[in-house]
Amino acid sequence: MTKIDEHAELLRDAANKLVGELKRKDWMAAKATASNISKHRSVILAIIEAVEELQPTAALVQPLKRRYPNGHKRSGDLSRYIAAQLQHLKPGEVVLVRPSGDFTEERLRSASAAQAGRMWGLGNYITAWVPGEGVEVMRVK
Repeated sequence: MTKIDEHAELLRDAANKLVGELKRKDWMAAKATASNISKHRSVILAIIEAVEELQPTAALVQPLKRRYPNGHKRSGDLSRYIAAQLQHLKPGEVVLVRPSGDFTEERLRSASAAQAGRMWGLGNYITAWVPGEGVEVMRVK
């Protein structure tokens, strides 16, 4: 039995035990088993390392990266800022959303389009970036 097979056997047994406990609705035992599985993260990593040794070109685990670092801003600050400017916009009107704080151009444009889509639905607005000014949002319908 290889190293991979041994580790896989341990994980398979633990997963089967967890499924049985869930089917029996033995919530405390299931919680303990799940906690025990999570403590054996090293076993999972050992399996991945063993597979990578066999296939060194296989990129099995990609590091997670944050798409939009929020910095010191609270969640929703930008959305509230944009919503306040778009709130009273009527069809055919245009508003210029100026940059607020340290948000990038793409972040401001993306958030403006998302907020307009939530308020009026897709296809009912147009956004355009005006260099040095901000984002123009036009409500179509």
